[in-house]
Amino acid sequence: MVDRQGRMIDYMRISVTDRCNFRCRYCIPPGGAPCIRTGGAPLEYGEILQIVRAALELGICHFRVTGGEPFVRPGLTGFLREIKELPGVETLSVTTNGSLLEGRLEELREIGIYSLNISLDTLDPDRFEWLTGKRELEKVLAAIRQAAEMGFPHLKINCVPLEGWNEDELCGLAALAREYPLDVRFIELMPLGAGTVWRRVPQSRVEERLEEQYGPLLAEKEETREGRGPAVYCRPAGFQGKIGFISAISHEFCESCSRIRLLSDGTLKPCLNGPGRVKLGEMIRRGAGTEELKEAMRAVIFEKPARHGFEEIKGIAAGEEWACGGEEGCFMSSIGG
Repeated sequence: MVDRQGRMIDYMRISVTDRCNFRCRYCIPPGGAPCIRTGGAPLEYGEILQIVRAALELGICHFRVTGGEPFVRPGLTGFLREIKELPGVETLSVTTNGSLLEGRLEELREIGIYSLNISLDTLDPDRFEWLTGKRELEKVLAAIRQAAEMGFPHLKINCVPLEGWNEDELCGLAALAREYPLDVRFIELMPLGAGTVWRRVPQSRVEERLEEQYGPLLAEKEETREGRGPAVYCRPAGFQGKIGFISAISHEFCESCSRIRLLSDGTLKPCLNGPGRVKLGEMIRRGAGTEELKEAMRAVIFEKPARHGFEEIKGIAAGEEWACGGEEGCFMSSIGG
């Protein structure tokens, strides 16, 4: 499927729930966020599979399952297996906070999960509890160690640098890629919802800290992106894995974006921040078949915005507190963060 900008759209992020067992402060505010902010009940797994089959017929062949926290939803591994067995699925990946992986890693590897992304923003137990509301850092670290020791393919740690909070830990987090054969990616904070009260740490500042500790990064930087995502990687000397940067604000990558997002209620969004959507869940529940779904998906994908427009939200350039962008009420948990 090709959009109006000539980009090949072949990657769908699927949110199976907007619920999470953590309450990370830049994702869900301390008072909580209403679930399914777009309105409507979560899709049944069978309904999601109906959309995936239609997407496959449009040429979408790479899928990532996320949440909220996807493993809070019962039956997830069986659902993952059903997706992976569909003809035409080239890769299936999962993003998780890692706290519920115990006892599941062997099955995930057997299913053939292409990439396992685990979110981790601090190595300090007290900070972890303050950020997430749970004292479960060791559980997450144990899952990371187990996955690495199993030789889990494409194991990635996602860290969001937050000004004045975990900047002093960035080198320590990066060191996980020295100790284990995994990649550590630093992701710029998106100016959405609860994230608007934080200040992002730009990629340049993260690089400066890493270079102070590990030497020059730019000379070894691999300018080509890996996999289906937007990360740009480098491999410091002596590291088993790589360091990646996903910097939607300071290093915009919209011109190469290949993804769309399916929210847990069946709403298809062509861009995280941009306009345009179609409520596929509502269509299914009134009896829409594959051809009708494909027609609706084709129309919204073709009109995928050229750019996310985050820099037009008040305060980004100046580093001030951000006004909220987007259309959902902006909580990342509700749009498959």
